[in-house]
Amino acid sequence: MVVGSYTGFVVNRMFFPYMQAGLLLVEHGVDVYQIDRVITKFKIPMGPFRLVNLVGFGVAIATGMQFIQNFPERTYKSMLIPLLH
Repeated sequence: MVVGSYTGFVVNRMFFPYMQAGLLLVEHGVDVYQIDRVITKFKIPMGPFRLVNLVGFGVAIATGMQFIQNFPERTYKSMLIPLLH
């Protein structure tokens, strides 16, 4: 499969909605460790928060900002990101 050079490439286009869902759950009171634990039961190697910790928060924020800029209608703007940024 050939993929063009666009915002997010393939991996980030899959990861970003995954992370946004995790942030939405946290905003509704779900524990980040519980989210990551449950995800592994679906045979996904690691949850979104463990993955962000591995990749680096700075990379996640930079990627998120690109998605907000390029896809505002498809982006959930979490209240947590400005607090953590």
